[in-house]
Amino acid sequence: MWVKFEPDGGKLLKVTWSGSAGIFVGSYFIGPETLSAAADDVRTELAALSQWAATAQDPQQRWERLTALAEAGKQLHSALFLDANHWREIVEIKELIAAEPNDVSFSVQAESELYVPWGLVYDGEVPQHPGDVDPDKQKEVEMTLFSGFWALKYNLSVGSKHHPPSRNNRSRKNFGLLSLVHDQIYGEVRDKAPTDPACRRLCEQMSSMPVKTVDSLKECQELIEQTDATDILFHFFGHQQAQKLHLGTKGAVSLIQFAELINSLSVHGQERNATPYGLMFLNGCESALGNADFGFRSRAMSDNMCGVIATEAIVQTSFAVDFGGRFLEAIKDRGKTVSEAMHELWHEKELWPESLLYGCYANPQYRIRSDAPAVVQ
Repeated sequence: MWVKFEPDGGKLLKVTWSGSAGIFVGSYFIGPETLSAAADDVRTELAALSQWAATAQDPQQRWERLTALAEAGKQLHSALFLDANHWREIVEIKELIAAEPNDVSFSVQAESELYVPWGLVYDGEVPQHPGDVDPDKQKEVEMTLFSGFWALKYNLSVGSKHHPPSRNNRSRKNFGLLSLVHDQIYGEVRDKAPTDPACRRLCEQMSSMPVKTVDSLKECQELIEQTDATDILFHFFGHQQAQKLHLGTKGAVSLIQFAELINSLSVHGQERNATPYGLMFLNGCESALGNADFGFRSRAMSDNMCGVIATEAIVQTSFAVDFGGRFLEAIKDRGKTVSEAMHELWHEKELWPESLLYGCYANPQYRIRSDAPAVVQ
């Protein structure tokens, strides 16, 4: 299933849906301002959930935060269908959507400038509190009750372009992991690795199949020129704020410098007579991919990048470590597609509900095949 949002040449967005039976009847039109306002309300509640995650994490408050987020997500869902002139078509489209199975692959096709947390659109009734629940099963119960979030309901991905199927399955022999890190944060993670399983997993993932792990822009540029890998998973781990990727004592990477870095990845592959097709993972701990930072996401929509996995709100460092290690393991070691990896992490009980703080803006079928050893420097 897919839905496409595209400018109609005026002030509205043309919305078209397609499912297993083909393109649904007719298109309709919605106002981007209304959609944006509803999206802002969702982000307000997402920020409150993020604040809860930074405190004592009381289960009752978690339910309250999830309920408020679902209520805002439900309003966002309503905003997707606000066209009084095409109400008959909309009624039929909603019926066809409801007939689609859960867990179906669902692609939202929209420009990155349409700043909407698509995974938090909520389709369904907001649940009532279930009463007394075994504490060991509480998170599983919550995930079932709040399954109306698109991130949980579907195999969701978001992008602005078509991804040719021929580019989906990438050879492991051309793959490399390039990690650009905040030196102080990563140093703390390394120090904890011997006794902390999440820190150990992230460090092990960053040290296997690497182009290398670096903490400066200069080193990153030099490695791109030197590596034989052409399909690069560019992994940022650090603070991200005000259109800069912060590297600790080694300064910061501006949006312009970041764009040049991504361009150099494309040039690097072409110089080796290859068609590079990489993935970006912006794991910005304790910082948000805010409206001012959408440029980082839009750069990942270039022809030689399949997209980006990025934080939607402030993420605590300890959680960024846990999520990051699991995501890299799924992509690098287990041969999961982007869609499979994100679907698994969004449904992981140990990561609930903070997993909702991550968004998937990448080709859902991108994967690294385990057919040959990766490039090792």
